[in-house]
Amino acid sequence: MTVEGYLSAYFLALWWIIIVGGYVIAFATAIVGKEIADGTIEILLAQPISRTKIILGKFLACLFYLAILTFVTIGSTGLLALFYDVEIKTEGLLAVGFLGFLFFAFIAAFSLFLSVILKERGRVVILSVAFLIASHLLNALADLSETLKDFRFLSIFKYYNSMEALKTGNIPWSDALLFLGLSLLCLIASILIFRREDIAIV
Repeated sequence: MTVEGYLSAYFLALWWIIIVGGYVIAFATAIVGKEIADGTIEILLAQPISRTKIILGKFLACLFYLAILTFVTIGSTGLLALFYDVEIKTEGLLAVGFLGFLFFAFIAAFSLFLSVILKERGRVVILSVAFLIASHLLNALADLSETLKDFRFLSIFKYYNSMEALKTGNIPWSDALLFLGLSLLCLIASILIFRREDIAIV
């Protein structure tokens, strides 16, 4: 197995997804869900700030910390490669970092969207994790089943090809734009729903 293949299979496509994916789900579901669960949502909404700014401010904070996590992950991987004299393309690390950031941004936006609709943080966390697991299984099983192969496009992991990005150093712009578009769609929908709904303590 190549270095790129090892990094992709065992870290960037597995542990990185689990660790950072868990973080963004926890952060995004707390934007609305934690305020409701703690009974502070009414105090927050009583402040002289629009609901749009509340959602945007907290979501941008999520993206800020996500960017730091991505930078630390990619940077430390590159430094360790230099330390152990392992050859990895710098452009490959940058490409997978950029694609990974957009991938996690979509997970955060999707979790936020579910949180605004369902308002129960625990249930949203379960659904977000279930979505990730189901999407991963669909992508993996599509290689083994001709029937599932026709539905592989429904899996977000189809568009997160860390191995290819790491190996070639090329950013798959169609996949990157897909994640960006879906993230914006979920964020805009979350803002519209949050602005129009009466939010009460559950």
